[in-house]
Amino acid sequence: RLGMWREAAADLELLADQNQFADKSILRMQVSYVAVLGNDLDRYRRTCRRLIDQFGQSDSIEDLERACKAPLFVAGEFKISDLPLKRFEELIKPDEPDKGPTYWACTTRAFVACREGEPAAALDWLAKRPVGEYADHLYTYQCFVKAQAFHQLGRVGEARATFDEAVSKIPAEL
Repeated sequence: RLGMWREAAADLELLADQNQFADKSILRMQVSYVAVLGNDLDRYRRTCRRLIDQFGQSDSIEDLERACKAPLFVAGEFKISDLPLKRFEELIKPDEPDKGPTYWACTTRAFVACREGEPAAALDWLAKRPVGEYADHLYTYQCFVKAQAFHQLGRVGEARATFDEAVSKIPAEL
């Protein structure tokens, strides 16, 4: 359903509701961003609320990372206080030997810092677990968050260059 974002969001939501074996937090997060692409903000809000309610007390850093990230896709739709941030921060261990989720968690914590208006803290979080271009989606995500932090700091040239780098990684068909 390329380009049919509302329909794709509805299909993903149905899959998340019906499939008892799927990774529900990732499906719900996918519903949230596909709903944004389809300008379906009601579905976006409902899905984010479900993510927070269902996974806000999880012991899984992956679930909590998604429950904190998805509500930030649209600025102003959710307050930072709505997020399960305290529980999420309890599970982030950036100094431990790498586990893949730690990279995502540090990047999402940086995203939260940007939304809090703390761009220096965002850059600090990104520096804890930087990735190279080989990490496709994560690298692109880190570039977007870093560009936002640079912009907030008034470092417009760096923001533009970092944003352009992120955009260059997005497949043209999207």
